[in-house]
Amino acid sequence: MGNEFSGANAIWVQTEKQNYFEGDMVNGTIYLNAISPFQCRGLYIEVHGEERTHWTETETYTEGDQTRTRTIQHHGHREFFNVRVQVYNFGGGVQPGQYAFPFSFHLPAGLPGVFEAQHGDARASIRYRITSECDVKGFWNTDIKHTQFMVVRQRLMKPIMAAKLECHQKITKCCCINKGNADLKVHLDKDSYAPGETCQIMCEIVNNSEESLSQVKVQLMRKIELKSNGYKRHYISDVVARNDYSGLGPNESRTGQGALILPLALNMPGQSPSVQSQLINCEYYVDVEFKTDSVFMSNLDVKVPATIYAPQPPPENFYQQLPPGFQPQMMGAFNVSIPQGAIPPPQQQQGYAPQQQYAPQQNQPQYGAPQPQYGNEKQPLMQQQQPQPQYNQ
Repeated sequence: MGNEFSGANAIWVQTEKQNYFEGDMVNGTIYLNAISPFQCRGLYIEVHGEERTHWTETETYTEGDQTRTRTIQHHGHREFFNVRVQVYNFGGGVQPGQYAFPFSFHLPAGLPGVFEAQHGDARASIRYRITSECDVKGFWNTDIKHTQFMVVRQRLMKPIMAAKLECHQKITKCCCINKGNADLKVHLDKDSYAPGETCQIMCEIVNNSEESLSQVKVQLMRKIELKSNGYKRHYISDVVARNDYSGLGPNESRTGQGALILPLALNMPGQSPSVQSQLINCEYYVDVEFKTDSVFMSNLDVKVPATIYAPQPPPENFYQQLPPGFQPQMMGAFNVSIPQGAIPPPQQQQGYAPQQQYAPQQNQPQYGAPQPQYGNEKQPLMQQQQPQPQYNQ
């Protein structure tokens, strides 16, 4: 900021924090440093949230007696909100001086969290930004702008708790020769994790078959569904974390105190949390697979849904250091009204229909406290009484 403010007319927008949850109140300030006078139609702020998807597909078609291929581009774009408000009218011209314009707005409830993913040529993103702008008069003059991207997190909709899934399966060869049965119960210490944590997996298994289940593969799988504005869909599935363990022999059981303990470290730098929106759906699940030694034998496989959430950032204010000697005049505060709009439903665990949001206990991973729901608001609010600037001499 100091470099940008050092030699020319400049503007800077800054929120008091960098990380927010949907439904939070956002407070910030627009700083304007006018080194020389200039003609200005007004000072504006724009608050914008959007999601985008893109991927390509190769299609084969016949033209006459020749077979040809073509590449089809698929795009998806949706705005959650896009509000532009004039926050100050300088009466046509800005005189040299230093100014600060406080602002605030509520993020709509139900917003999806920020998201970035790329797999091959497929891309998906959810982003939020604030832009401040001095609309400079004159065809050849350049507007004075600055943009800050915001980190908005999606809330968990239920308390973190243990997860359990079980199955009873026949062990068969060549799909039809019965080799016996196996019963598997998979316990996870939690159903929601932050990146960097370790998923503790306990498996109770009774192998009443003639086959050895000597290999165990545990994985955290990610499944992404992308949609385009043309109602096309694209699916991505990949492995985020994996560990291999030894299993058990034929007609062997591991239950109670002898159950298998299979920890899985979730070292997943750069991976986005679970998210659900209109164009992007990112889900995770823990896959536990017991593999037989023989060929053409069926395996024992259980998939347990899990949520990956962004950890609560430390409670520190996010302030950019002002340049030496920068002492702006504080102008009147204004409020920007963000319409609720058609926000997608919040993420839900399979088979769970929450009625409210939950705040974490103290010293537990935090994912936002509940906030009131805000009604639909049609028009942005502007500061009604704007003080006249007192220019520095």
